[in-house]
Amino acid sequence: MKKFIPVILGVIFLSCLSTITAQTKKDTTVYFSNKKIMLNDSVGQLQVKVYEKGDTIPFTKVYEGIFTDEKSVENYSVVGQTSFDFPFNRHKDHSHINGHFVSFGMGSLYITDDLSNFNDINGLQLSFSNEISWNAFGYTLPVYKNFVGLTTGIGMNWRNYHLADNTHLVVNDGITTVQPAPSGINYTSSRLRTFEFTVPLYLDLQPLGNDKLFLTAGVLFGVNTFTSYKVKYKNSDGDKVKKVEGRDYKVNPFSLSYVLQVGYNDLGIYAKYTPTSVFKKDKGPEVQSASIGVTLGL
Repeated sequence: MKKFIPVILGVIFLSCLSTITAQTKKDTTVYFSNKKIMLNDSVGQLQVKVYEKGDTIPFTKVYEGIFTDEKSVENYSVVGQTSFDFPFNRHKDHSHINGHFVSFGMGSLYITDDLSNFNDINGLQLSFSNEISWNAFGYTLPVYKNFVGLTTGIGMNWRNYHLADNTHLVVNDGITTVQPAPSGINYTSSRLRTFEFTVPLYLDLQPLGNDKLFLTAGVLFGVNTFTSYKVKYKNSDGDKVKKVEGRDYKVNPFSLSYVLQVGYNDLGIYAKYTPTSVFKKDKGPEVQSASIGVTLGL
């Protein structure tokens, strides 16, 4: 609609001015439908100002345009606004930086004990496990020109913990423990899956002044909203069995992770360490998680 306002105003000017005077004046003021229109015609330049009168306020400037043969500059305001900057007098800040949170990622997932041991911690053993992330929304605030920015957003993270050594998770008296498979059952899959919504707070560094080469570091906050534990095996008749054993395995509802990522263009490599325990305190094995993987910018 804004681009049509000058045309509309031009029609108003011509219709009003034609009824007021037959000779063009350099400075003209016209009152029309609660609007005051000021027209100043100088050498090589036409300046138009429009003021609008409210119910309880005097005339307030809502539009200003300067038109020359070389270029035209227009500025709009809102009725009741006390002040505003004119674009032709303002020094614009051209700082812009593209963050690297919005992406699709896949990685290998591990359990750990303060990064000293991996995948065999407090009775819980893992085989190959993985995580998938889809970060749909991100915003980066420039801190220093095109080189440094602060990034936040909203993402999603799925984690699949695959238990090893033919074990499964059992909840007894509100506590999750690791138990051998029942007699005669050999699990082909024993998997705990979690789903989190995530919010990052990253420092995004771009040493080349563009988004080609980047280094990202910061923290990632997670809120777990879904947990599922599923096993797969063959029964005595050789039939495949897929069974969801439960959804409440005392998984920690909140997580905090440290993230470091480096990359070029849309491809990144990340490392993540989550010092918060996978399970609630005293409700399951005391284990932490870590992952490494790749991301593809969206």
